[in-house]
Amino acid sequence: MDLTKNELAYFSDIGALEHDAFGRLVFIGLSYVESWELKCFHDTYLQQEQWANPERYVELMVRHERARLQCNQPQH
Repeated sequence: MDLTKNELAYFSDIGALEHDAFGRLVFIGLSYVESWELKCFHDTYLQQEQWANPERYVELMVRHERARLQCNQPQH
């Protein structure tokens, strides 16, 4: 997944990234293809009224956020 330097810094800071089994950078909780899809949604967020399937964004974002928050919770 191609991220700018600033995107990489931001997503790393909030614990949103991991590497998949092939060493590719992905959003936590999503596959490589799904990560690309979510990135495309992020890149066109200001034009969201033109998205063909806004429900897909919500689906991907919810799955990613749940996984991200679960990974970043302190383990006891």
